[in-house]
Amino acid sequence: MPASIKLLISEVLQGFVCTTSTLRKLYFRGNATGSSLLNRVLIPAFLVLIVVSCEPETQDVTSPIKALSTQSAVIVETGNFHAARQAWMQNVWMQTFAEDRVWSSFTEQLDPLLGIGDSLDDFLANRRLFFSLELTGKGSFGILASTNINADEWAYIVNKHQGKKSAYSGKDILAFQRGENIIYAACNKDVLLCSPHNVLIEDGLRRLDSEHALDKNRVFNNMRKTTNRKDHFNVYVQYSEIATFIGGLLNKPKTDYFPDISRWTALDVNLTGNGILMSGLSDMGDSLPSYLDAFAEQKTPKIQSAHIVPSAAAMWVNFSTNNYLTHLRHREAFRKTKGSSRRFQDQLSRLDVDLEAAFARWVDHFYGLIYLESSNHPRHKRVAYFSIRDENGFTEAFSPLVDEEKTTYFRGEKILALNQHNWLRSVSGRAFDAMETRFAWVFNNYVFFSASVDVLTDFMTDVLDERTLGQSLPYRNFTSKIPDKAAVQVTFSPKQARGLISDYTPKSWAEIIKRNETLLEHTPYVSLQYQPQGKMAFTGLYIAYQESVEQIVKPVWSADIPARVSAGPFLLKNHYNKQQEIVVQDENNVLYLFGTTGKLLWKKALDGRILGNIEQVDLFRNGKLQMAFTTPSQVVILDRNGNHVEPFPVKTKDTITSPLAVFDYDNTRNYRFVYATGNRIHNLDKTGKPVKGWELDKVEGQIKRTPEHHVAGSKDYLVFLTETNKAYLTDRRGRVRVKTVLDLPKNHHGPYQVQSNVAEKTVQLTNITLDGELMTVLSSGKKDIIDIGKLPDRAKVQIWNDQMLIYGENSIKWQDQNKPLTISLEQSMAGAPKIFGSKKPRFFATASNENQIYVFDENGQLVSGFPVYGTANMTLSALFPNGNSAYTITVTPENKLVVYLIE
Repeated sequence: MPASIKLLISEVLQGFVCTTSTLRKLYFRGNATGSSLLNRVLIPAFLVLIVVSCEPETQDVTSPIKALSTQSAVIVETGNFHAARQAWMQNVWMQTFAEDRVWSSFTEQLDPLLGIGDSLDDFLANRRLFFSLELTGKGSFGILASTNINADEWAYIVNKHQGKKSAYSGKDILAFQRGENIIYAACNKDVLLCSPHNVLIEDGLRRLDSEHALDKNRVFNNMRKTTNRKDHFNVYVQYSEIATFIGGLLNKPKTDYFPDISRWTALDVNLTGNGILMSGLSDMGDSLPSYLDAFAEQKTPKIQSAHIVPSAAAMWVNFSTNNYLTHLRHREAFRKTKGSSRRFQDQLSRLDVDLEAAFARWVDHFYGLIYLESSNHPRHKRVAYFSIRDENGFTEAFSPLVDEEKTTYFRGEKILALNQHNWLRSVSGRAFDAMETRFAWVFNNYVFFSASVDVLTDFMTDVLDERTLGQSLPYRNFTSKIPDKAAVQVTFSPKQARGLISDYTPKSWAEIIKRNETLLEHTPYVSLQYQPQGKMAFTGLYIAYQESVEQIVKPVWSADIPARVSAGPFLLKNHYNKQQEIVVQDENNVLYLFGTTGKLLWKKALDGRILGNIEQVDLFRNGKLQMAFTTPSQVVILDRNGNHVEPFPVKTKDTITSPLAVFDYDNTRNYRFVYATGNRIHNLDKTGKPVKGWELDKVEGQIKRTPEHHVAGSKDYLVFLTETNKAYLTDRRGRVRVKTVLDLPKNHHGPYQVQSNVAEKTVQLTNITLDGELMTVLSSGKKDIIDIGKLPDRAKVQIWNDQMLIYGENSIKWQDQNKPLTISLEQSMAGAPKIFGSKKPRFFATASNENQIYVFDENGQLVSGFPVYGTANMTLSALFPNGNSAYTITVTPENKLVVYLIE
């Protein structure tokens, strides 16, 4: 349903925007089908009306409704076009469209026609204007506009534009062309018809002479009488036809359930400065069955499930009932009228438990579906939920469907593996069509079902960390404008539903969606509500534009790693699309490469654990990147498919103790691969052979740190630090640059940080002493001690872009002359903090011993939505080239790789 309403708004109501010089929100597409059809229709539909300047007659001879089809999908009516147009153009939600480059380009075509001022408003001052969305062919729709006109006014149009004439049933049809746009117009019985489709003009003329027209439709007329004609617009939706319309626009959605909801809905449309409110009634039929009958004759409770819906949910469908047992009986009666009751009962009878009885006994007031964006498979993006009166009672009744051997735990919560997967629709209706129930979670008097354990754990993470709509101030502000009771409420989030929109819209829409990203970003919620009352249902639709955008942190995907993660996550650039891919290694030494969207690209068993980081090289100088690293027994280079690149791997006699350093001195891709085996230094070329002339063969003490390369002045420095606090500084050939080996002071907590000293044209090593002072040692042996104020206990230092970050057990101090800051945590940190940014830090991230990840902005403020669940095995990255969004990539204690998006 939200998709249909969105399309109704974007395709039908946008038509009003193209009527005068202020209407600058329209664009043209060449193919008159789908969304491009409707946008093509709306510009020319008003070109004729704009030039009309004669006074109208005061009496309508024939109602313009008579020209509209009984098979109209949507009809829009306005009786005060001037007020409606002004409200439309002052609406913040719609003003965003005016910035679209394609739409604004049409103002150049419209401007020559806009010199007649407000004559269109004068013409329509006392007349009702109708727009009808009608079939023009199989799966194709167009707009027919109709209003009253007299003979003199029609003659003015004919003489003014000299359109090309054709005849139909004795009536002239004029075709006016401006550029690529063609508008057809005709007049019959004082009714003016306009459309870019000649077939709709012919149909309208024929209906004006017929006794079987829309003005004779009893249901439509009754629904029209319920509207307030003083509102800006009135919208009428015919469900049997809107189903066909939606089915032609989207990627094969199931729309045959639309007629089960209602026959006609009549809505009053009120435009506010930042919102669009539609409210009215839906006809449920006197004798025809309606799905909404299942909620009738009950006092609907207030909706109370927002606290279990993640803030990052794409869509939320909530059903409310005061008595679930009564609701089940009504729904069964509806199924019998549709002839589907026996089929569902047969399906349920094959199970090992009477699910209907279990649900009737334990389900409370609410149930529904939550659509997430954390899976690549549309069917797996959903989580179903039911509020239950007693967790233990429900679990006991449900136990025959639980496979205890496959039950797992996540964050201390039990995840039930189910042995029956396709029963939910039989119990709860078509909303749960194709919803597989492979896993379940019982929590806080709710039971949740999912087809994917990854989706369920992502959902659990948000709920357990309270990143939900119930905690969201923007959502609470939004819902304060709508009723808090509804039998059926659909909450759609254009901002969060990018993937869902892409799943269900044609590829041709991608450019349209991209152009309107700002609108999606500032439209966090759309709400549709139905509340039955007798054989009618109060119906409301609310859309609001929000200036400020709430920052959302959400898990975008996760993946299970079969064993404990021992190395990573590492980020590697894909040389084809420039995106960052993710690598982890488990304790069985298996390497896993995941694509940006979470797809496992390959896995490969190695001979040992990766030491340090993975470096990327372009070994063949062709733009294709390989990954290089060491294990305790090999120097390994793999291509992007996980295959060894000959002559690697290079096996070693002695155990490798240091991570691999890759040196490319002059950026010529003439790589040197440097590593240590204990106290011996090895330097290989790209053929895997020892570099000739390398002099530093052995040092005093083992080397376990990655060798480093620095440039100071015009000289290269290769830096080797031993575990005995000795520093060897050499040139490219391993010749020691200083006369003696540096004996570094030992009174420190963390490892020395190496950087170039520009002023001294040499290398300096920095650390924090046990006395809490900053100590630097130059390659000349000169030592400086600097008092920089109070430091954290057991402080350590990191060098980042020549800036210093000092951290202790529960605090971070950023040393910056222009913008210093201190961050304090209540919990102890696990591992070193991470920094995200190019030239300046945008985020500081750290993990606690309690498996919580904290991310702070450049001002030292905790980013909204944090902490999230994860460990010190984490990093920050942009993932996508030129992307502004940051991602937190981490591994949980349950060996799950999780990617969080910071929007």
